[in-house]
Amino acid sequence: MTSKKKVLFITIHFREYIYRIAESISREVNADVDIFYSDYQVGWLHRIIGKVLGKKAAQKCNQQAQKRMLKRKFNELYDYIFVLVGRGINCTALNDFMRRQKSSKKILYLWDDVMRVDEFEEIKDGFDDIVSFDRVDCEKYGLRFLPLFFCDEFRYKNEKKDIDFSCVGELHTYRSQLLSQIQQQFPAERFHWSALLSTPCFNKIKLFLSGKKLYPFIKAKRLPMAETADISKRSKIVIDMPYPSQKGLSIRTLESIASRAKIVTTNRDIVNYDFYNDNNILLIDINNAVITSEFINSPFISLNDDVLEKYSLRSWVHNLFLI
Repeated sequence: MTSKKKVLFITIHFREYIYRIAESISREVNADVDIFYSDYQVGWLHRIIGKVLGKKAAQKCNQQAQKRMLKRKFNELYDYIFVLVGRGINCTALNDFMRRQKSSKKILYLWDDVMRVDEFEEIKDGFDDIVSFDRVDCEKYGLRFLPLFFCDEFRYKNEKKDIDFSCVGELHTYRSQLLSQIQQQFPAERFHWSALLSTPCFNKIKLFLSGKKLYPFIKAKRLPMAETADISKRSKIVIDMPYPSQKGLSIRTLESIASRAKIVTTNRDIVNYDFYNDNNILLIDINNAVITSEFINSPFISLNDDVLEKYSLRSWVHNLFLI
């Protein structure tokens, strides 16, 4: 029987997705997976430190904590060190730790575009393989390209399509204004909506005190993956609104494809993917979202199973670890 590998998985918090990734690595790589959070203090304590002592004090506290935690693992040997994103990492502590892990394969996966990962230049030379979800960044920096994935919860299983439009995500940049613009075109009196942009409670209070409009879909809560997947599978159309600078496909895009939902998106690079079909995918402008009745009323065109499977979490792990 083949002995189990050891994987150190260094990541930022991203709700249930981190556990799904770890479970898949454990299963597909035949490995014991240790999860190490580079932003482990995220939550009420981190916010209190940030509010009372300032953002820099909170960051310093987190950096020191990372240093202590990595030092505890100095004598453990890993077959793989897998870093997801790398944002907020203690670069010196990570580089020192990886130099001690001479026999391990070191993989960095960028779930953000390079310009949003300030630590990239400091840590990149320590990795054997740097992989990115951003096709344009891969061409620019010579990285290996691997799009994101969907979890099995999002696979369509003949759910009734009783939601006309859905949008579930976090509140940032232009999202609330664009979503409101689309809702005005397709009011709830005539169309069934499931819309939620989440933001921390203190940020919602801040928005209220600043006099900015608090749309009904802005809520101080996040949906669990199972509930998000249920909405996606019941949706006819999913609204996708990535960061303005983002070229890589959001995870919501791939979840929508698995859910047999059509996609309205601001990400223009989607035309370069093998599943692109203008019957299923509509590009809109941030400042002028026009959704035609032709797009709404046309049926979803099914994807080839081989194409769909390329974007599963299982396939992502196999491609990431080259197994």
